Amino acid sequence: MRRVFPTLCSVGFALWFTPLLANLDQVTFEQVNNLIINTYAPVVKHEYQAVLELKQLWQGFGGAFKVDSTQKPIGEKRFVITLTGEIPHNTHMNADGYAIVACHEIGHVVGGAPYQKRKLTRWSSVEGQADYYATNVCMWRYVENSPEIKPVVEPEHLSLCEIFYGDSDKDLAGCLRIMSGISAFKNYFNSTNRQALVSFSKYDESVVKKTLEKYPSNQCRLDTMIAGLLKLDRPRCWHKKTGTKPGFSK
Repeated sequence: MRRVFPTLCSVGFALWFTPLLANLDQVTFEQVNNLIINTYAPVVKHEYQAVLELKQLWQGFGGAFKVDSTQKPIGEKRFVITLTGEIPHNTHMNADGYAIVACHEIGHVVGGAPYQKRKLTRWSSVEGQADYYATNVCMWRYVENSPEIKPVVEPEHLSLCEIFYGDSDKDLAGCLRIMSGISAFKNYFNSTNRQALVSFSKYDESVVKKTLEKYPSNQCRLDTMIAGLLKLDRPRCWHKKTGTKPGFSK
């Protein structure tokens, strides 16, 4: 699998409501949440005949999940997405990176197979699929419906986006925004976890014997977000059937 080497270029965009590199405030947190939930509420209503409900807790969430997606008991036809301020408070997180968090939770509801096997969670996509759906589908809808921002364009981001989306200025701009969000996620991982540092320049070379239902390694999660964005197969570090070989090339 060939490596992609970066090239330099400048890309300009209009600014959004908060500086991209600053950690989020409560207003931006709620704007991102509401935009994504409002985008997907009609989808859930049409495809699942269910209500999509948002529970957002900027402060005072105590021992609550950082994020969570839940299906209420049979008969209620209601999915509840819980999003808290724990991740947005991290100084390495930005609005587009946090949007991936919200999209991941949406991915559990509408992301499709592979599904979890436990009886009470068979409705939910596995963690790797939620990551994949977040950047493969949900983030594109988010970018399309949100005000434009000026992402930090790093050479390695630009190189990949030009290869896969260089034929369309609009798609290239969308790719760069989502890449910036993935980069924020990378920095978040590296600032909060005791696992090995994750990077765009390496990948998880492990090959699973069966599809994982729980979270894979942080590097595998990063690889999955990139694969979703570039519309490549799901990585073998968590997906058994159609997992792609490590690396990113067209």
